[in-house]
Amino acid sequence: MNMCEHCGGVFQNTKSLKRHQTNCTIVREFSFICDKCRFVTRDLEVINSHIPSCPGPDLQSQIESLRQQLCAEKEKISALEQIVKESPPPSKPKVKVKKSPSNKKIYRSVRNRVELSEEKPEQIEEKIRVAEGNINALAQNFDVSVKGTTDEIEKQFAILLQSRTYKKSLFAIKECRGKLLGKLNLPAYIKMIERHISRLENTFTKKKHEKKKMLSNISQALSPLDQRLVFYGNYYDTTLEADHIQQLKLSLKVNMSYSCPKRYVPFNHTDLYDKLYNYSMAICPIKETLARALVNPFGFSNVVYLDLGKSTETDPYSFYSLEKIESDGRRCWKMECRLDDFSRNLATHMKTYCVELFRKIYSDVFHDNYYREDYHNKAPICHQDCEQLLMNILLLSKTKTFCELLQGLIIKNCTMHPTELDKFNLTGDDKLHKRQFAQEKDSEDDMTTTIKRLFDELSDDDAKQIWEGCE
Repeated sequence: MNMCEHCGGVFQNTKSLKRHQTNCTIVREFSFICDKCRFVTRDLEVINSHIPSCPGPDLQSQIESLRQQLCAEKEKISALEQIVKESPPPSKPKVKVKKSPSNKKIYRSVRNRVELSEEKPEQIEEKIRVAEGNINALAQNFDVSVKGTTDEIEKQFAILLQSRTYKKSLFAIKECRGKLLGKLNLPAYIKMIERHISRLENTFTKKKHEKKKMLSNISQALSPLDQRLVFYGNYYDTTLEADHIQQLKLSLKVNMSYSCPKRYVPFNHTDLYDKLYNYSMAICPIKETLARALVNPFGFSNVVYLDLGKSTETDPYSFYSLEKIESDGRRCWKMECRLDDFSRNLATHMKTYCVELFRKIYSDVFHDNYYREDYHNKAPICHQDCEQLLMNILLLSKTKTFCELLQGLIIKNCTMHPTELDKFNLTGDDKLHKRQFAQEKDSEDDMTTTIKRLFDELSDDDAKQIWEGCE
């Protein structure tokens, strides 16, 4: 049988087959992977003959997958053990105590500890007005008409349908869409990219373009940042310029600022993670990302620092999250002592997201997750995005350092001046926690364990060498 090894086409004679293979590009650039055992080949005939006789899942791959899960579970257990270790043993009542109003959490004023401020509506309105002015000034960097820009994009799509040359229209679509980053929030901008890709695919399919040519053409309509946001094509071979990075940072700052409430709302972990989990984790340092997500520009942050007398500059402890707001307007604040547990929980979630993003990018570049000493030099994205991710992951693995960074961020930007409406469940320090926190240090084992989650079958020595090289 005269069958093309690339596309599976059948031909009457060898001459026809050879003539076809000269131009066949349908699957030449693709790899076929067996879902059962992960066997990889570029030959369609080989994969077709392999599937019926596939021995099943590769034992080594199963072991590696389980090892990855085990590392993640060990890290969670380690964090929980530390929390249990630092918590005082629970007292066991001899008799069952009935619930009564006296068992409820009590929130008290701090009028005897700090000077209370008077909450004047006109002062609040002025503070909001000033903040809005600052945000609007930043938003001038994106001073374009959304309707006018989208109309121009539609015009270029119409030209594409009729034209036999595409470069000018594809470039115009890319430039027009890029101007909307900042006018649209990031999720809306990503959806626009995906819609444009779908429309371009339909256009070029009608024009009977081959997949390789279609990929090349559509990539011309996407900036390096656009390609990264949707992981399109060979996005890993593109380079992010400084202006792309600055544009993303500015757009996130403007849109997150506009979305901040102009009043107090209770703290919610899910809301915080929604602000953090995006591609900026591969572009921005952790401190910048946290500042955008935690600091309310209007002065209504729900994770704050209260400057109590015994909370010192060298060992601050009086941090609070807004737990609830009563119907009469009282704000009930829960102590997050030294932000210790708060920062551990936050670091665990952020680290998981960063590890998954790193592995996704690395796998797209190399088609596996095995460590290569020179991986930084193999693609532009490796020495840009992966390097920033690695720095962020290591910082999140340094429990004490990350906690102190978070403390400094909150003290600088979210120190509160309480009023009669602010009530607190605790104001005193926990002496046991104070001693334990003073003795706490960053763990080398935690960093080694985390680095091993980035790569398959990585030894402890190699993992340690990686994080030592980043110090």
